[in-house]
Amino acid sequence: MTITAQEILAQRLYHQALLESKLTGAEVLAKSLGIQSQYVTHGIYNYFNRLADPKADSYEDLTEQGILAWGQRGTYHFYDRPTWEALSLLLSETVSWPWHHLAEQGVEVAAQLERLAGYLADGPLTREALKERYGQEEWRQLFRWGGLFLAASRQGQLYQTLSQGDRQVHWQPAPEGQDLQLLKHQLLASYFSFYGPATLADAAHFFGCPRPSSVRWTCLTGQVVVMTSRPFIMKAGRMRPSCRLS
Repeated sequence: MTITAQEILAQRLYHQALLESKLTGAEVLAKSLGIQSQYVTHGIYNYFNRLADPKADSYEDLTEQGILAWGQRGTYHFYDRPTWEALSLLLSETVSWPWHHLAEQGVEVAAQLERLAGYLADGPLTREALKERYGQEEWRQLFRWGGLFLAASRQGQLYQTLSQGDRQVHWQPAPEGQDLQLLKHQLLASYFSFYGPATLADAAHFFGCPRPSSVRWTCLTGQVVVMTSRPFIMKAGRMRPSCRLS
């Protein structure tokens, strides 16, 4: 038995709540592992498209329950806070590009992150107010392409929220450590439940990890799965390879 490309597409659309949805706003943010929002209006559109009952007050749900932060692949997403914190712990194993980019310009990144935390210690500031603290030239150097925002967000310390006129920038302590192996299992299970059928290489791309050729993963059942190019799906709480592609 084979699964066709059309069947894979149909299952993906269904799992992602694009054909029929029973999801609330909070469920969309949690199950999707974040809605990519490099352009915020696109993120809002993708969020509404996945709601079971997209009413006018659903925007308030997004602004009250959702945060904007940089996550996997260094891109801007709407998240719920637990998902963002879990991803930040996963991504703590890697160093985000702003550290290298800013260090090459002679910037001491750790010191600048401490300075940024100091500005936000008494509560959130708008982006414009924060920009005034730095001045035009320094702001351009430190925050270009996300810069310090991205570096701090990837550590689970900085996020933004939507507000009237401008975004609010928030700072929090870094999330407490967790069992990373268990965390990987949970995130991988969530990924295949929402985005599958998909390959493990697809998952690696989604999470911003190097694309593997034959890397072992310990699944929820304690079994070991060898990473291949075949699509994987979730069934009965465990991962298994789907039928081969035609």
